Amino acid sequence: MILENNIVKLVDYILLNAYSVNSTGLYKGKAGLSLCLFEVARFKDDDYIENQSFDLLQEALLTKNGDIGFENGLSGIGFVLLYLIENKFVEADFHELFGNNLKKIEETLSEETKKPTANNYIRHHFKMVFFLDAFLSSDNTDNSIQPLIDFFSDAAGRLLEEYVSRGNEGKGNFLKTDFSVFLNTYIKIAVTCKHFYPSLKGLNGYAEQYHQNKWASNFTTGYYLEDIATKNNSLHLKEVAQMNQALALRNIYPDTLSLSQRIDQLYLLRQSKDKQAQQIMLLERGFGDDVPENIIEKILLDSIHPADFIAGYESGIARLLLYWVYRNSPDGNHFKFL
Repeated sequence: MILENNIVKLVDYILLNAYSVNSTGLYKGKAGLSLCLFEVARFKDDDYIENQSFDLLQEALLTKNGDIGFENGLSGIGFVLLYLIENKFVEADFHELFGNNLKKIEETLSEETKKPTANNYIRHHFKMVFFLDAFLSSDNTDNSIQPLIDFFSDAAGRLLEEYVSRGNEGKGNFLKTDFSVFLNTYIKIAVTCKHFYPSLKGLNGYAEQYHQNKWASNFTTGYYLEDIATKNNSLHLKEVAQMNQALALRNIYPDTLSLSQRIDQLYLLRQSKDKQAQQIMLLERGFGDDVPENIIEKILLDSIHPADFIAGYESGIARLLLYWVYRNSPDGNHFKFL
């Protein structure tokens, strides 16, 4: 895939954008850029990139942020800090650097769980479970975190069951895009977060509707659902999971996918025990070392939505660089494409 000859150029592009972006968060801000550049610096053994990564992390930690969310708020920044500490990119005391923010996250969530609008809050802040679970895994002495994850588990399970119920009532067409995004987040959290428990009732309801052709096949859905099926000895879910994967792989059209969609699918394909070499080659096409420098920028810009942060971790060049490091690393099990 990429792009050995263009790595330096892409790193420079990220750094030029890093100091002009106001967001400090994971998806569209400095925390996400820091995570990516730490990985690139370690892979290339580059002290300059490592120093820039550390500066970006400091800015993300020191800048005030009133949003506790995962995508662009404190939870995402906290997740990055935990990731960097756990994987020995930085030596730091998490509580010393992030203790006040952690307290703010806990207090805000505790208040939200008491409100009538709690389910709507879950819908928009579901990914915070990634941070809560990572923190609980690193410090299981904090007894206040598990009840918050339990709240997310219960509320998200009810929401999944509500989607399925509305699908049974013939309202599936309206829900398709919204449901697909929610389902993929739900099952990814269920697989990667060990303190979150999924609703098998909701997943079995989805599986029944899938057999009725109410939902399109999706490789991400199939990949994570197979893991859940295996852990729960569910042949029914496993069948649906494998059908999702097989049918989705028959219909790969790279030109219709954004850069982030291609990378996310490539990451899962390379994680799979049955790697699909042909599909990987197809999805990686266009980002190889044979692509001239004067063309690569146009290719990247064409594959990133204009509304997205072009340099960012969520959908941009940082995600591409992170995939490049993952692809070429002998051990990439710790990598996170969230």
